[in-house]
Amino acid sequence: MSSYKQTPLKYSVQLLSKRDYSRKKLKKKLLDKEFDSQEIEETLDKLIELNYLQEDQFTDARVRGLNSKGYGPRFISQKLKEDGIEIDEHQIEALLNEQDLYVESTFELALQKKLRSTTDHMKLKSYLFNRGFSMDLIYKELPKHLNSQ
Repeated sequence: MSSYKQTPLKYSVQLLSKRDYSRKKLKKKLLDKEFDSQEIEETLDKLIELNYLQEDQFTDARVRGLNSKGYGPRFISQKLKEDGIEIDEHQIEALLNEQDLYVESTFELALQKKLRSTTDHMKLKSYLFNRGFSMDLIYKELPKHLNSQ
């Protein structure tokens, strides 16, 4: 009978082989497995040193993924904060622009989706705001789309 003991490093590499994690999310996974706190910190530092844990890559993928689902910068920023990544709406817009993804096109897709079920201005504004678009963008772009209908 072998006494295989999983280490935080082995477990982390196993997790990271499937998808990217932020430091905060990976730390939570390791704590859930009841590894020692000191060992966890050493493991996370080692993973960063080895370039296995790359928060920039995680952030890019998370921003792209949420943007492709029709979410705006404000919502994306909030989700990243939950993941332990501090990034503001302007940085997200710049990141999207670098990737040739634009907030306005995501806004338009979200608006077109909602226009199929309602033309009520308040419902549209509320929907777009809850999707993470700024009120400035909503007040600027919404009338253009409603007038062209």
